[in-house]
Amino acid sequence: MERKLITFLLYWTLYSGVFHSFIYWTEALSVVPDIILLILFIKSNSHKNRQPLTSVLNRWIPILCCVFLLIGTISMLMNGFWIFAYVWNLRFYLRAILLFIAIWNISCISDLYHYKKIMYQAFIPNLLFCFYYFFTGQGGDSLGGIFAGGNMEMVIYIMPVLFLAIADYYCRLITLRKFAFIVSSSLLMSFMGEIKLLYIVIPIFCYVGYVLYRKFRMSHVLILILAFVLFVPTMKYMLSFFYADDYVESVFTMEQTAAYTSEGSFVLGTENGMNRSTSIEKTEQLILTDSFHRFFGYGIGASSASLVFFSPIGTGFRNTFFFLFTPSYLMVEVGKVGWWIFVGIYILLFLTFVKFYSKYKNRVIKYWAGLGILANLMTFILIWYNNTPVLVYILFYYLFAYCIVAIREELKIKNKHDKCINNRSVL
Repeated sequence: MERKLITFLLYWTLYSGVFHSFIYWTEALSVVPDIILLILFIKSNSHKNRQPLTSVLNRWIPILCCVFLLIGTISMLMNGFWIFAYVWNLRFYLRAILLFIAIWNISCISDLYHYKKIMYQAFIPNLLFCFYYFFTGQGGDSLGGIFAGGNMEMVIYIMPVLFLAIADYYCRLITLRKFAFIVSSSLLMSFMGEIKLLYIVIPIFCYVGYVLYRKFRMSHVLILILAFVLFVPTMKYMLSFFYADDYVESVFTMEQTAAYTSEGSFVLGTENGMNRSTSIEKTEQLILTDSFHRFFGYGIGASSASLVFFSPIGTGFRNTFFFLFTPSYLMVEVGKVGWWIFVGIYILLFLTFVKFYSKYKNRVIKYWAGLGILANLMTFILIWYNNTPVLVYILFYYLFAYCIVAIREELKIKNKHDKCINNRSVL
């Protein structure tokens, strides 16, 4: 039953956008994942035979998660007691914790391959919906494929599938044809959705995966040099099929990059609006104007952009669009202390995967630890880029959790094998 719920949640996350777009949607349906996770958490605690999560995960991560939630709760009680906004936003932070615990307690090796199969199966439907939206005039930011939240919600699906394809291809688990199809289709969807970030990170991660999963040779350096020389001309040529020459030329200029990431407001025509590289500075200038709030924020719920469960802070500073970026979103709720705890959790998760990747020569451990490294690197980019690591990150939580479970299961097999060898040597 519990495994079926984990699978249903994955299907819901992947396909509920289609239901949203073509059948019916209300904001109340967005709590479906949270209800499922709560049920899973309660049921998963009955599995007492599992080893502690910290046997693989860095032991400081659960502690920091608790400190983060404690800061956000105390700040909320001290600053306004907006209980409905608090509960509404608390679920975003609890999703990662509850899903990790449920998957750790319930899942086994067969679930890992079932997860990969479901993720791959959604790729073609997502591509077809992208074509549908693009050719019906709904390209750009609104193009979300099977996801109703627009192009950036689709990125949270595209990148894990790309990471799986990278790992599978370099470990010789899928053909070059399938790998090339996924990479080229991912670039195609990024062009249709005008997701400039993916123009750059997809080729970069293909190279990073090559370094992670293949033994070092001089060909690594030669491929990097060749890619550096061919990257801009190739991307300009591909973009020319979708956009006018002026747009294509502007994408790869330093002036346009500066305007896109740091100059002025992310939303044009807004005087105090923030941008990716100015969100921290402007949050301190406009919202967190005293020392206490600068360090501890206004509490969980303060950044709520919900039309129903809102807070005075979120409503009063809506015109700054602080809620579009992870740094400003978190600093308003938990201040600088909570912001650095949030970043620190992902740094520790990254170091966990690096430890297992570098310590073991086992191919299975390297496969899943490498996936964790790739997903972590993308997370750091997205933390700077927008608010998806806070609001819509369930698909990445799945990938992180299954990487941890895979490492645990392989370590069990390895330990049993080592024990058998030791017993034989005694005999």
